[in-house]
Amino acid sequence: MPYLAHERQYDMWSPLVLQPRPGPKPVYSNAFLEDFWVNGDRNDKREAREHLVKTHAFDLYRLATFFLGLPLTLCLLVCLRALWRDRAARGGLLLLGAFYAGAAFNLRLFPHYAAPATALVYIVAAAGIRAMRRAWPGTAEERTYIAWAVAGALTAVALAGLLTAQNRYLFGSIDYHVRAERATIVDRLERMPGDQLVLVSYGPKHEIYQELVYNQADIDHARIIWARSLSPEQDQALVEHYGGRRAWMLTENGYLMLKDYKPSEDQSTITTRIESSSEGRF
Repeated sequence: MPYLAHERQYDMWSPLVLQPRPGPKPVYSNAFLEDFWVNGDRNDKREAREHLVKTHAFDLYRLATFFLGLPLTLCLLVCLRALWRDRAARGGLLLLGAFYAGAAFNLRLFPHYAAPATALVYIVAAAGIRAMRRAWPGTAEERTYIAWAVAGALTAVALAGLLTAQNRYLFGSIDYHVRAERATIVDRLERMPGDQLVLVSYGPKHEIYQELVYNQADIDHARIIWARSLSPEQDQALVEHYGGRRAWMLTENGYLMLKDYKPSEDQSTITTRIESSSEGRF
């Protein structure tokens, strides 16, 4: 699988709880990759191992709010005893527990890790609404209203989440920030004639997780190719290799500055300033 091949090529530190020792250091093609994997990735996984219970508790909370929202999560917790008495719901809870037991061997539980259990989560959620409706002490009419109220709260939370960076991106405003910066440059370049080559240089204020360099699967035929600026000689060799493309130099140092890689008739410079978020990854 591509993900496993990527891990084998770059990762020193296993994402599994039972493998705390680093593997041999791979050979990295440039200092940016080495800094990310040797320092950034190591620090993240060390923190997760040292605070494993806290990390998993946070990840479970994020999973619950990501899939269900806070209102329905609280409803399930309140109705947990009634859920357990329901045979179908109990089976769903046991399957979810088994899924978590397997996933818990990983240091982190990001929402996309739980994607295979999505249908099961919503089956249990529906059973929770049913259990709450049955257990409600009021009249039959009140039971119907309370069930629709919880379903309506779930819908409202889901719709509201589409309007906020926190629910549309894995790391909330951090991901939104870097994607908004990159999208501004992409929008400008796509409106220019011809194909483009963007060399990216990071300054001292660059945040290690705000990666701008990634490409389409078919790189040579992409409208825009992104590459790291490594050295004047290597940059020039890459520009010559893609001689049919207009070359740009993009500098990221708390804000973006885009300018021509070499003198041309169009000396335009694009400067994009978006305030960085101080929100952490955990």
